[in-house]
Amino acid sequence: MYIRNYTNGDCRETAELFYNTVHKINKRDYTADQIKVWAPENRDLKKWNDSFSGRKAIVAVEENQIVGFCDITDSGYLDRLYVHSEYQGKGAGKALCREAEKYAAAKENDLVTVYASITAKAFFENLGYSTVRDNEVIRDGITLKNFLMEKELPKSSLRLESTPVLETERLILRRFTFDDIEDMYAIYSDKTVNKFLPWFPFESREETEKYLSENIMPQYENQFSCRYCVELKETGKVIGYVSLGCIDLKNRGGDLGYGLMKEYWNRGIITEASKEILKWLKGCGFRYITATHDVNNPASGEVMKKLGMKYRCSYDEIWQPKNFKVTFRLYRIDF
Repeated sequence: MYIRNYTNGDCRETAELFYNTVHKINKRDYTADQIKVWAPENRDLKKWNDSFSGRKAIVAVEENQIVGFCDITDSGYLDRLYVHSEYQGKGAGKALCREAEKYAAAKENDLVTVYASITAKAFFENLGYSTVRDNEVIRDGITLKNFLMEKELPKSSLRLESTPVLETERLILRRFTFDDIEDMYAIYSDKTVNKFLPWFPFESREETEKYLSENIMPQYENQFSCRYCVELKETGKVIGYVSLGCIDLKNRGGDLGYGLMKEYWNRGIITEASKEILKWLKGCGFRYITATHDVNNPASGEVMKKLGMKYRCSYDEIWQPKNFKVTFRLYRIDF
């Protein structure tokens, strides 16, 4: 059995499953009149299909047959969960519910709520749901009893680290130190390397040391930071950097930036370094990372594509302190 997203082609099969399940399983807890208004024989398939739009809808499949389905809203309301009458108690309902809960957690909900039928109440209790109150629904003048139930979702923790040492086949990714001033100056003073970056090329080693002291080193004192230098194992030379800015710990995202000495371009070095850092960020619990590049610097965009990022939009910005308009292309990867 496997779980996949609902498609329009599942409309008739899920509608029939719903009808048969209510009439065969729920009839032990509801009267014939209640069953009739709950699951009428003639159902508008277009309305049924449309009812799954704007929410997460999934189906459980066993040997090319849909054996269950459910749908949940972005706010964590589990609207429907039905399992084929012949697959009751075989794990399909539990698997669907777990997937729905994962979706609700990814949408940063604290709770999942559901109106459970008399028949389904014990099922949800076994999965950790508790009853908030009894409830009644009136359909065509017929009253049906159910229960408002809820489950508190575990709060996934964000692992906070401050630029720990990482390693790839060719590279050591670590914090900058004051022993790196010469290599840093070579990177930050190069006009070609810094052409598409917001700051002006550094003019002295003293300016480089001041930048390291005032802008980079304090970040390492934070509970979380991502400010890496890229050291080439073969020589021990610092040849570039990768960093995460605009860090949003609440929404678990940030914006990736990088730079590399031009002598090392077109060797896949920044891609190699960035992939390892993205892997670390994912492990920390980050949900998305963005990156932008000047439209006049398409090579940077190719790096983003190699990292698995997808193009999202373009926008104009007056870049400071250089004070000129730049058109940016924004890419994003979701974990």
